[in-house]
Amino acid sequence: MDWLSAGSCSAAYKFGWLVGAGSGLWALAVVTILIASAPAYRPDVPVVVSEPLRRYSQWILFIAQLMLFVAWFYGGVRVVHAQWQLLPCYIITLVPGAVTVIAPIMLLFMFTAANWVARASAR
Repeated sequence: MDWLSAGSCSAAYKFGWLVGAGSGLWALAVVTILIASAPAYRPDVPVVVSEPLRRYSQWILFIAQLMLFVAWFYGGVRVVHAQWQLLPCYIITLVPGAVTVIAPIMLLFMFTAANWVARASAR
């Protein structure tokens, strides 16, 4: 990241957005797999993965979400290493970068889940 050593706030903005969007994609992939491998709420619903595989994979995927904090912290360390005053510029764009990736799909998941629950309780 040689462009971070330039010491400009715009470079830290771009780096924060890059780390945020990448971590948002990572979190979205993990959450999608967690939702797909979740146990069924009714016994007649077919399962995607077997019970033993689901039990272990969900713990692994839960721990994989902790890697987001490692990525955010490492990005902050890289920015501080370049110049301490650039850290607020990095933080300002980090979270919006992640949210712009996650928010549309999570809203779709929430509305889909609400629709499924409503249809199941209407019977």
